[in-house]
Amino acid sequence: MKTRGVVTGLVLVLCGTALTSELTFTELTAPSGYENATWWSIAALGPNHVWAGGGIIGGPGPVARSTNGGSSWNVTAPGENSTWYSIWPISQQAVWIAGKARNDRPIVPAIMLSMNGGATFSRSLLSGENGDKIDCLAFAGAATAIAVGQRGSGGRDVMALSTNNAGPHGRVRWRQMRLPAHPGEGLYDVHLDSRNTNWMVGGSQTLMRRDRLSGRPGHGAWRTVTLPGLTRGTLYGVEASGDGSHVWVAASDGRVFRSTNGGASWTAATVQSGRALYDMKFQDRLNGWVCGAAGTLYETRDGGVTWTRCNHSFGSKVLRSLAVVPGQKVYVCGTQALGVASSGVPAVVPEPSTPRRGDPGRVMAPRTFLRR
Repeated sequence: MKTRGVVTGLVLVLCGTALTSELTFTELTAPSGYENATWWSIAALGPNHVWAGGGIIGGPGPVARSTNGGSSWNVTAPGENSTWYSIWPISQQAVWIAGKARNDRPIVPAIMLSMNGGATFSRSLLSGENGDKIDCLAFAGAATAIAVGQRGSGGRDVMALSTNNAGPHGRVRWRQMRLPAHPGEGLYDVHLDSRNTNWMVGGSQTLMRRDRLSGRPGHGAWRTVTLPGLTRGTLYGVEASGDGSHVWVAASDGRVFRSTNGGASWTAATVQSGRALYDMKFQDRLNGWVCGAAGTLYETRDGGVTWTRCNHSFGSKVLRSLAVVPGQKVYVCGTQALGVASSGVPAVVPEPSTPRRGDPGRVMAPRTFLRR
């Protein structure tokens, strides 16, 4: 793979795993009939409106919605033999989901939209081969979006689609984006910001950046960035601050890479050695959370320099996704796991930048969703 944008100056910071944070996660009761579901993604708009997407063996994947902070759920199961890896609520009524679903015989990528808060979804299957799927769907505004994932069983190639007409009216047109040479193995997360640098991560240590969107998604060059000291593994999560100066990347070896100068140089902190980190959310430059394999659930209050273990009762369950309601709540989901921390969440540290992108559950914004 041709590598460009190589950065230098890696500093390794070890995080003491014996430390415990002040944050305690309480388990939420799963929707009836879905106690054994794997919840791949979770999203929130405000403290009470929550959505979770998942999959079950041999059936359509559930999309659960709650208007009371997860105390109770209503469930719909759109698609046949579907699994929903990503959720993005534009509003309390307009909710997008992405993943995979059956189209006659093959399982193909699927993106669906609900205009009634998740009660029902429109059917929208994309062309593809059996095994193709979308792992992450991200928006900048209500119409500009990027969807990334993998093609073929085992992720032998990447999928990266974009659109600028994803509103509720009219037919959405998705275009394949041009990417640098890539070894395959799929893409797992994207940070999309119409005003600043955009980032994507995936298998084989893939980290790509694009400086500004030039008005339309899918236009402008992506380039590969190398993280010093990372020679193998998968990158599952990427976050960035509102002004683009702070960037965080979550890796399968249990480390979080951090940049405070827009990606010019990086430091690495070990959250939990050897434990894959599947999702990460920051509410501001200092306060963030990460989750992953074997019950990994940590928080940082110094911008990712150090990480402390959160209190929870999930045991060694795999935790897949996080959603943050800034200064109020943090939601988490995973394999047979739904939970929330509603006390002890730190206040939001004001950003020096102009108002940020709408993103419920991601960095410093009213968004959230998830992905792996």
